[in-house]
Amino acid sequence: MWSVADQRINHIFNKQNGISDLNLDGGIYIDNNKIILGCHNAINLINTNNNVENNSLWFVDEVLVNNVNKPFIIHNNTISLAYPADSNSINIQLAKAGITEMNQEVIYYTINNKEFSTRDGHIQLNDLQAGTYQIIFKNNLNANNVRQITLVINPYFYNTIWFYSLIGLLITLGIYYLYHRRINAIRGKYLLEETYKEKIKQTEMQLLRTQMNPHFIFNSLNSINNQVLKNNVDEASEYITTFSKLMRNILGDSKSTIISLKKELESIELYLTLECVRLDHKFEYHILVDDFIETDSIKVPPLILQPFVENAIWHGINYKENGGIIKIVIKEESEMLTIEIIDNGIGRAASAIRNKNKTKHESVGIDITIDRIVRLSSQNCVNIIDLLDNKNMPTGTQVNIKIANSND
Repeated sequence: MWSVADQRINHIFNKQNGISDLNLDGGIYIDNNKIILGCHNAINLINTNNNVENNSLWFVDEVLVNNVNKPFIIHNNTISLAYPADSNSINIQLAKAGITEMNQEVIYYTINNKEFSTRDGHIQLNDLQAGTYQIIFKNNLNANNVRQITLVINPYFYNTIWFYSLIGLLITLGIYYLYHRRINAIRGKYLLEETYKEKIKQTEMQLLRTQMNPHFIFNSLNSINNQVLKNNVDEASEYITTFSKLMRNILGDSKSTIISLKKELESIELYLTLECVRLDHKFEYHILVDDFIETDSIKVPPLILQPFVENAIWHGINYKENGGIIKIVIKEESEMLTIEIIDNGIGRAASAIRNKNKTKHESVGIDITIDRIVRLSSQNCVNIIDLLDNKNMPTGTQVNIKIANSND
């Protein structure tokens, strides 16, 4: 039962505060602060000063989002609301039961611990940022037992953690892709440059061999001609046979940048045999290879020995009456293949004097071969040493060739 006074509803009367029977069929008598109720089976006396609680009876009537009415549910004295980021205007309307003037009572509430109040039951929220807002009422909204409203404004998708994570992942993947693309481009460019360098090197090597081969062939044919002029038919025939074997080796190796040390030694021995015959056996030669060196597996450039041996014969041994010696020593030192070509000829200085006023037999193969050797590796080198006795007189020449060891 409600009592109405001063243009508002003041009290609620029920079985909990004094009414034993809600069937009022015997009349009502009011005397100051006392109310006498005639009920169906009893008479009730109510003292309004002691027994009746004054309640405000406010309740949440509606929630408008962008002027659109939204439904809500009360659970555990709380209304939970969640709206999208574009909810720019939220209007929470409170109401009172009965016919009353709204501005007679002030409603106090807080939003995230900031205090506010309203007399007309109207709570207007505009331009809310994404986040959670706790609206707590200091007055008890008894009509629907609401204590607080939890309002959640969801952020725009581009302001969410998952979106930032996605963007971060995409940026990381993009950087990773660009990094690897750049690395692959650099690696591809490097490989392309190395491929071109290798092709250029091979082409240069072939050109160098092309320059040397005619020079060597001319010298060999000249030796055959000398034998024919001397009417040494048998020796000329043997010479031609040896020469043909050497030519076969040269032509077979001309397409390769490296060959086995064994094949190189076979070719130089054939060449030494030809030159020994040409000079009427005025010199002897020795090829010495360390026992632990596997000549089948070690690789060297083709025809690297012949120009140095040729130079030793033509400019050193050729000017001796007899007793010429050419020694080729093969050994391995500090993972480098070392080749020594030693002759006991007259030496470079004496040879230069003898050929000063003569048509010079230039051994262009020397410069070409040195160029070929050093182009293969920066570790490779060629040194030519003038040998002297204890009186500083020339006793011959020594060529030291160092080649980075290359195995199968």
